[in-house]
Amino acid sequence: MTEAVSDVADRISTFNINTDDSLEKTNKELANNFLPKVLLVNHEKRLGIDTTCANLAIKYNMIYISAYQIIKHHIEGNTDWGKKLLAGKRTKEISLTT
Repeated sequence: MTEAVSDVADRISTFNINTDDSLEKTNKELANNFLPKVLLVNHEKRLGIDTTCANLAIKYNMIYISAYQIIKHHIEGNTDWGKKLLAGKRTKEISLTT
């Protein structure tokens, strides 16, 4: 290992990939090592893209969690989190001009 690399060796991950396997297996192994494990998507609730995000998550072996649905669940269920969320709620005036 070079001196520059040895200074940060504790922050480096290495992967050994056997490229003698099939292209499909090699691509899958690369994807498992390098594709994002968490992807945050910010969208307007009114756009209704939950189904699209959920389907993409299924296709790419990810998990889709809808933040506003989780918040709604906790508020309606009157959980400790829901109570804290309601306590910190700020009302916002709605502008109907678009």
